[in-house]
Amino acid sequence: MYSLETRNIDVAYEGHKIIEEMNLLIPKGQITVIIGPNGCGKSTLLKALARIIKPVSGEIILNDLALSKQTTKEVAKQMAILPQSPEAPNGMTVEELIAYGRYPHQSGFGRLQEADKKVIDWALEATGITALRNCSLDALSGGQRQRVWIALAVAQETDLILLDEPTTYLDLAHQLEVLQLLHALNQEEERTIVMVLHDLNLAARFADNMIAMKDGQIVKYGPANDVMEKEVLREVFNIDGEIVADPRTGKNICITYDLL
Repeated sequence: MYSLETRNIDVAYEGHKIIEEMNLLIPKGQITVIIGPNGCGKSTLLKALARIIKPVSGEIILNDLALSKQTTKEVAKQMAILPQSPEAPNGMTVEELIAYGRYPHQSGFGRLQEADKKVIDWALEATGITALRNCSLDALSGGQRQRVWIALAVAQETDLILLDEPTTYLDLAHQLEVLQLLHALNQEEERTIVMVLHDLNLAARFADNMIAMKDGQIVKYGPANDVMEKEVLREVFNIDGEIVADPRTGKNICITYDLL
């Protein structure tokens, strides 16, 4: 079964066509990571899947129904989106931000009901930030803030979460912390995760499937170990990489590389 499907989509950004005639299937209940060089169309693809950018042609299917035929609220009940470097108003607390995740499920005056408060409590617990609920976002570290944004996405109670470079600007420990959290959500909550990552080894470690892109086209798509191969890195990144099995995970990793 598939959460998302693209059918011959063309996507343009500021009048320039970035993606042409792309067909893609995103399987349910798995982690799919998009990789590729800067400017290859990774974020553009994610924005199209999230309905932030409308395709010039073709169709995107969300849970067997055309994305273009669903209302914003209907989409928000199925798909949560975490963009690059999200921002919140100054002085907002952790709990206040996470409460925004309940908007798609509210009606009338939009007041939080007891059921909403229980979901917020659960989102705080699931992301390990219950102790931070009354803290101002401004006082948190980068890793803590990213956990809060993920908690917001979790509070939407969607089966599908899209993330654009969720580890940007984080140090190594916080990168691992965030990706382990997303992996736990996938394993324990059966959330479908689609994200863009720059770090190839982290992508290969946490992905079930990888999409390698170049110039708006998919070069290789499949299980992580099939994509994390010498020939793919050569074609996509123009590098000569040495690929070995990670002794801890068994996943393919690139231990060193040179420019071709």
